[in-house]
Amino acid sequence: MAEPQVLILALDGSRRLAVLADVDRVLAAGGSATLVVSDIAKWRREKLPKQLRTVDLTKLELRLAPLAVEQLVLFRAPGLLFRAAGRGALAGRSKKANRAYQRGFADRVHRRVGMPVYRRLFQPLYARKGDPRLRLLDRYVLQRGRFDVLVVADPGSMPAAATILASLTARGAAPTLCFDAGAVLPAPAG
Repeated sequence: MAEPQVLILALDGSRRLAVLADVDRVLAAGGSATLVVSDIAKWRREKLPKQLRTVDLTKLELRLAPLAVEQLVLFRAPGLLFRAAGRGALAGRSKKANRAYQRGFADRVHRRVGMPVYRRLFQPLYARKGDPRLRLLDRYVLQRGRFDVLVVADPGSMPAAATILASLTARGAAPTLCFDAGAVLPAPAG
């Protein structure tokens, strides 16, 4: 298999070392890897290669209309105001004030009000058509490229893998499904 395109699902993040070994194997084979995680914060201590494309489903979820409006009101608009007010000598203080606002107010409002309201009111509406995060993954990742191999790296990724595999198979682009990239890719030299 020349230059394999590999999609790695690691939604639990419970097998990070095995996933990193798979990524190294894909890159050593001259391929490209896309890692899909549910929360990138779980991976903060791991050294991810620069060639690895990482997709965070929680960040994708922020593209849904209710959360996009919340992000605009809580983060983007105040950020623009802080930047506009912080020109010249006030630039440093404005950046500090913006960070303090985001940590002290905006992040708390997002966690305590925005996400609970979204989960209570909007998520059931989106869920009628399937997991909204997987639909966003389909729109922004799967439709933009082909994948030769789908690696299911942990147990929590199984339902998502079934949905993704069914979607890709319906399009006639069914990848090889495996639980370890070593099953379909040659071992790295050295």
